[in-house]
Amino acid sequence: MPSDKAQESFTWGPLQLSVLYRGFLEPALFERAFPPLPQVTCDSCPEVKKGRLAASSKCCDVLPRFPNFLFGALLEKEDKPEKLSVWSRREPLSAGGTDEEHEARLAARQQKSPQPCPFFGKAGCKAYTLRPAPCIDYHCNYPNPLVRGLYACLSSTLMMIEREASLYLAQQLGIDLTKMAQGMLKQGGEPLLWQKYLGKEREFYRECSQRALSFSSDQLQELETQRSSRIMNRPGYSDYAELHQKDSAELSSQEQQLFMKGAVPEHLNPLGYMHQQRVLRNYLDKVESYQGSWGLSKLMTIFSGS
Repeated sequence: MPSDKAQESFTWGPLQLSVLYRGFLEPALFERAFPPLPQVTCDSCPEVKKGRLAASSKCCDVLPRFPNFLFGALLEKEDKPEKLSVWSRREPLSAGGTDEEHEARLAARQQKSPQPCPFFGKAGCKAYTLRPAPCIDYHCNYPNPLVRGLYACLSSTLMMIEREASLYLAQQLGIDLTKMAQGMLKQGGEPLLWQKYLGKEREFYRECSQRALSFSSDQLQELETQRSSRIMNRPGYSDYAELHQKDSAELSSQEQQLFMKGAVPEHLNPLGYMHQQRVLRNYLDKVESYQGSWGLSKLMTIFSGS
């Protein structure tokens, strides 16, 4: 029987995350706290007041893409999965909006006619505790570049987790990734795409969720090995090769520069699995250091000129 624990969440500073993420993060991260973002007040959205966002959608106007382990937990809330708008856009690694749909929604935002996320309603987000990385890390107002870099690093970390964990879980359940890729490119390719889970997609997602729930930090090295084999030939990997091998307690200028302009898309990220998490850990230490030196209120305004 599926476990209700997959529906649970945990708090990490100002963040509320699905418990399914926890096993994929190194334990040392939870010894650090995220700084609050006092300027972000979703109940009384400042961007709506400024006329930059529509009250009907606020910033929730994209169609989220759920990694397989989150989608499995989300399905437990639905008696009929076909009710979910993202059910028709499913494949073994994830379920959700296509790139074309995301682009269309962003264009609609620019044209001042946003389309609310199907999970967004008057009571807020119906999938809040199971929301994926882009929904977790988005904020409309960052107090300074250091905190902005921290959240960009968080976003990149969660996107990496979603990709690597989804690949790992699919393979653990017997999905042949080569055949899956062929099925994604072929019209009528569902048999190649889903293989032994054809017609049993809900069962597949549920099992991904349960395996994520039991994933432990002892298995993190398996994700590290998987990622290293995938990205060794990726452009930019060699630039960080030396840093990959170090367990530095300092955030290097090279690592900080990587997240200066925002989150790095997963397919372009040159960092290894544990390297990415170490950079996040070092960001948290750096923010804590500044907070200890200046105090929280000064940290929140020190770079903003206010």
